[in-house]
Amino acid sequence: MHRWAKNRESWLALHLALPNGIPSRDCIRRLLMALKPEAFQRCFQDWICDAIPAD
Repeated sequence: MHRWAKNRESWLALHLALPNGIPSRDCIRRLLMALKPEAFQRCFQDWICDAIPAD
């Protein structure tokens, strides 16, 4: 995730305020570890359903 964000920093700046730059790998890891897997899965599935148009 960190590498992806670093490679797309200018694109991210159009959509996201990052006053301290791209978060470190450790910061991203801590964030992911703090997520509850079931809640994350539910939110991710809802987001995908909204992002992919129905036929």
